[in-house]
Amino acid sequence: MPTLDTPAWARLWQPGRAALGEALRAGAPLGLAPPERQALQRLWLLEAERLPHEAERLGRSAPLADAALQHLVEARCAQMYDVPADALRHAQQAFDTLQARDPQHPLCLHARFALGFA
Repeated sequence: MPTLDTPAWARLWQPGRAALGEALRAGAPLGLAPPERQALQRLWLLEAERLPHEAERLGRSAPLADAALQHLVEARCAQMYDVPADALRHAQQAFDTLQARDPQHPLCLHARFALGFA
């Protein structure tokens, strides 16, 4: 389960988020356990750098331990590749799980966006 109480997730969508990208590239822990940091890195690749192929490449070598985060990454990749059926399926699974955990967490809000966009 991701560390839901950390501000690192919210930084992904805040102004000045370039500092987050620099911290990820430098290997800074950002107050996250390694699995959550991997998820944040993949969402960074998708949302900030628009590199779904890189996020998928990392996913093939080391899938995310948290299924909801894996579904969120896969939903956003499917949207970028214009595969609406896969995007909808993955976004719904991510949203359902994250909504049950914390409906106000930035990841849940992002899953809601992905679901609406699908």
